[in-house]
Amino acid sequence: MGSTTLTKDGSETYALQTIRNAADGDIVGNTSNVVDAGYRALLKKANFSGWNNYGAAKLTASQLSTNNAAFQAADYGKEVKITVDTEAVYPLLHAANLNTYLKAAAVQNANVHNEAMTFDGAPTYAFGSNNKFQAIRSFSSAFVNDPTLSGTQGTQVTATQFATALKNAGADTLYYAYVSYTNNAGQNHWLTSNDVKADGTLNSNVYTDVDGAATGATLTVFRAQADTPTKVANNTFTGDTIPAANTDNKLFTDADAHTIIAADSFNASINYIPNTDARTFTIAQNSTPASYTLSDFYTQGNNVTVH
Repeated sequence: MGSTTLTKDGSETYALQTIRNAADGDIVGNTSNVVDAGYRALLKKANFSGWNNYGAAKLTASQLSTNNAAFQAADYGKEVKITVDTEAVYPLLHAANLNTYLKAAAVQNANVHNEAMTFDGAPTYAFGSNNKFQAIRSFSSAFVNDPTLSGTQGTQVTATQFATALKNAGADTLYYAYVSYTNNAGQNHWLTSNDVKADGTLNSNVYTDVDGAATGATLTVFRAQADTPTKVANNTFTGDTIPAANTDNKLFTDADAHTIIAADSFNASINYIPNTDARTFTIAQNSTPASYTLSDFYTQGNNVTVH
C-alpha cells in the first residue's frame, strides 16, 4: 500500500517511541479504537491515496496482536510491516434542499427578500455556474454525491470544503427565470427545459409565437448565491426548514467551522433566499436573446429592453 521512513529525533531513545510520535498517538493496543487514529496518521505520512478510509476498525484480535508485536520489535534501521483494512465510508448528506425561491418566505420575512418575489410556485430548473441548465434536483444530487463530502466516521468537513463541493456541482450560483406575457397571462410560467437549452440559451418559443412574431415577453431573472464559506455557514441548516425560520440548527456555526461525518447522514437545507435578487427584461425581438444565457441576461442590468 505504501511506506514511509521515520527519522529518529534527538530526544527519542527507542524505535517505538519514534513511531508513536510520528503517529501522534498510540499504535499499540488491544482494541481498534485505541490505535485507529494512529494507523491513519502513519498512512497519511506514507502518502497513501485514500489514507483516511483505512484503519484498524475491521482488524481481528489476532491481526491486532500481530501488529502490536511488530511495533514492539521495531528497531532503528529495520522495516516494520503492519496490516490495515478498509473502514466504512459514510456520506455527510443523504439529501440537500436547494431553496432558491419561496413566495411564502417572502411574506414571512419581507426584510430579507427581494420585492420581486411575487410569482406563484417555484422554479424547478436553473442555470448553474457550470454553464448547464438542468433540474435543480440534478444540482442537488451532484452536490450530495461529491466524494469530498464522504469519509469514515469522525472525518471533519469544513465550511470551505462544503462550499467547494457546492461549486463543483455548479450550484454555488444559480440563475432561474419567470416569463410573463402582456396579452396572455395564462401562459406565464417558470422556465423549464421546454424553454431553455442545456447551454442556458432561450428557445424561441419563449419570446415568439408560432408565426415568429414577438409575443411581448417579460423575463424576470433571479440570481441565487451561496458562493462563499460565509454564505454557506449562514444559510445551511440541518433538516427540512423554510428560509429565515430556523436559526438554531445550522450545519456550520461560522465560515471557519466544521462538522463531523457519522454513520447517520444529514438532510441539509441551503437557503439561498436571503441572497437572491431579480432583474427584469422585455424581449422585443428574437435576434439577441438567442445568444444570451440566463447569466448573460442578468448582467445586462434591470428593466432593460433586449432587442
